[in-house]
Formats: sequence, C-alpha cells, structure tokens
Amino acid sequence: MSTAERADSAPPGRAAESEPSERAAELFAHPGVDWPTLALLVLMWGGLAANLAWAAQGGVDLTQGLAHVLIAVASLNLSFTIWHEAVHGTVFRSEAANHVVGVLGAWPAWIPYFLIRRGHKLHHEHVNDPERDPDAWFNEGSILSLPFRYLGGVARTKRMVEATDPPTWERRVDTAQALALLLAFVLVGWLAGPVALILCWMFPKGIVMWIHAWYVNVLPHRDLPSERFRDTRIFSAPWLALPTVMHSYHGVHHAWQTVPWHRYARVFRAKRAFLEQRGTPIRTGLRSPAQ
Repeated sequence: MSTAERADSAPPGRAAESEPSERAAELFAHPGVDWPTLALLVLMWGGLAANLAWAAQGGVDLTQGLAHVLIAVASLNLSFTIWHEAVHGTVFRSEAANHVVGVLGAWPAWIPYFLIRRGHKLHHEHVNDPERDPDAWFNEGSILSLPFRYLGGVARTKRMVEATDPPTWERRVDTAQALALLLAFVLVGWLAGPVALILCWMFPKGIVMWIHAWYVNVLPHRDLPSERFRDTRIFSAPWLALPTVMHSYHGVHHAWQTVPWHRYARVFRAKRAFLEQRGTPIRTGLRSPAQ
C-alpha cells in the first residue's frame, strides 16, 4: 500500500495522512521535543509573573491598570495552546512529561487538566454532536451570553467526563490543582494586593475564557455537521494566525490531531486540495463565503 493510501485509510485524527514526499512527511512527524510549545509555556508564566511583580510595586492608575489587563490577557491566551498540545501528546514522547506541561499550561487559566483532557478527547470523538460533544453548549446561544451559561456548561462537561469513569489519581491531581489555585489567590492578594489580583489574573481570566470560546469553539464549529473534514472551518487569513495562536487553522487540527500548532499553516498549504475534495469549509476572512 502506498503512503497516500495508508494515509487516507487511517482512523480520524492520525497524522499518517501525509504526502508521499520526505518534506511533507516531516510536517506530520512527532517533533520529539516541541520547543515552540515550551517557549509558549515560558512566555506565559514569565508574562504573568512579571506583570504581578510590576503591580506589586505600588499604586495602579487607570492607564497602568489597562496595561496590566492587556499583558495578562496576552499571557493567558497562550494557555489553551499549551495544555491542548499536551493533551494530544505532541510536546514530548513521554506521556508523563506531557501531563506535566499540561498541568502547568492549564493551571494559570483555572482549568483542571485531567478533566479538560478527557473532555477534549470526547470532543474529538463526537465533534458537533449536540448530545455527546462536551463543547456543544458553546454554540447553543449567543457568544455574548457565554458568561451566563458558563457554569452550566462546565457542569455538563463534568458529568460527561465522570461517565468515562476516570481513575482516582486524575481526580486527586485536579483537586490538588484547585487547592493550589486557592492558595495562590491568597498569596497574590496578600503580597501584591487585591487590585493586582483582580487586574493581573481574575479579570483577564474572564476575558480569555470568552476569547478562547470564540476562536476555538464558535468560529470553527458553529452550524457545521458532525462529519469528519466537514465539521471544522479553516480561516486562511494570515492576520488571524497570531492572535489565535494558529487556531484559525483549526480544521487542520481536526483532520490530523497530532500535527503541532506551529505547523498548521504549512500543512494547510500542503493539503489544501485534499481538504477541499472532502468538503472542508475554508474561508479567506471572517465573513467571506467558503472557498
């Protein structure tokens, strides 16, 4: 069987679907150690820590307060990509090492890693299925109403994850994360002050929650069927790649789950004809019709 035939017969999400060329095959190969994702982890933690240290130095006026919020939002925006890569095992070959990166990536965004890991895998198994996709609730109402629906959506995801009977150790690690988060709130509020806690962490967390819901759930999935290659949009506009950390090419990820985030654009260019043949929705802008 040829490389292309093996690729097209591979199960959903496998990185095997690559062009029969050495250059294309490299795009689908595991990076071994994914340094770009580790760089995001350092940037996120460094940005958050430096921002809090700055806020702890003294009073915060309106302009400085806005700067704190923007820095924290930019830092926390990296969180999704970090834990997401760990979920799909692309940061290291070692599962345990990926778990460490996943916890470090998810914790600042108040996300229990092992809960979201199982929930995300369910999402890939049942994309856009209103009954079985844990993320389907994001698209059931206006994005503006998301803060009012958030707790209900999280509770729904927890119920679906619990139905998979996760091991006790995963629950314990997630509980430890939650306790560490509460302790961190107390320490930051004490050392940097409650204003710094709100401007450098709590308020930005709410903004980033909304941003991630928009470009990870609503933008790529709303109003699409539960069918591989047709279930996730790709937005090829280059200006969207940076603020979404390449997730404007989210359809590439759903086609090949083990491709690292920083290769999405190159894989899209290499596989565009393949995707178009299978009906993948491709847009050149946020309001443009499918191309």
